Amino acid sequence: MKKLPKPFDIWRVKKAYQVNITPICVVLLQELERYNRLIQRMEHTLNQLRKALAGEIGMDAVLDNVAHALFNGQLPDDWRKLAPATCKQLGDWIEHLLVSIAFPSPKVSPVLTTTMPTDTSNPSAEGYAACTRPRVVA
Repeated sequence: MKKLPKPFDIWRVKKAYQVNITPICVVLLQELERYNRLIQRMEHTLNQLRKALAGEIGMDAVLDNVAHALFNGQLPDDWRKLAPATCKQLGDWIEHLLVSIAFPSPKVSPVLTTTMPTDTSNPSAEGYAACTRPRVVA
């Protein structure tokens, strides 16, 4: 629970790009919203599972699936619906998720992150780099 990343402050990103919204920035905002939904779902189900295991609440089918998947080192179906498609086991998937979310961004870090490639020879990466560097007018 303590290792779960905090949801992104999407409003700060929107504020930084309120005038200069490019298609790649729209995609970035959509990805941030998707990661927020995933992080919030993970936090919610883990909190509920902890309460269910302590006997404070009843165990439903979703929590049973989450407990079974976590015990077997697999990605729970409840999280898989919100996550990018993957064949990774739980440990590798969580490691990838944390690296994806912690991708450093200039100026607005840790608000802007994504799983886009960092290879600057790739045109999409250049577009991402342009999107993550808001112009600061002095």
